[in-house]
Amino acid sequence: MNIAAYLILGGIILALVINFAISSNNIFKIVSYCLEQNSVSNYWPMFFKSSFSFRALISSTLGLIVALMIFLVITPYILIRTFSKKESLINAAELSEPVKESYLNSEVQKTKEDPNRFMPK
Repeated sequence: MNIAAYLILGGIILALVINFAISSNNIFKIVSYCLEQNSVSNYWPMFFKSSFSFRALISSTLGLIVALMIFLVITPYILIRTFSKKESLINAAELSEPVKESYLNSEVQKTKEDPNRFMPK
């Protein structure tokens, strides 16, 4: 191989490394947001909005592969963390009562609908 082929190959590798670093930075920001929110519902919309471009299809595809691998790692972690919390356990009585009734019976709703809430007691 001549020197021009090495320069072209080096330029391609350098461009891929730089694009990988940029997409990894975006993905790690998205992951930290998902861990903060304890949900992966915004993972893909945020990824496609910030890290995917059809003009840079090769680097976007590599970023998509990395994002998919990271998604497969953090999803079980977030699910385990969500369902292992003690305060999120629901007892059988709460499950049998419809959500609307439980909301109407809550103290917050009673204070909002109480017509005498501003009157002195």
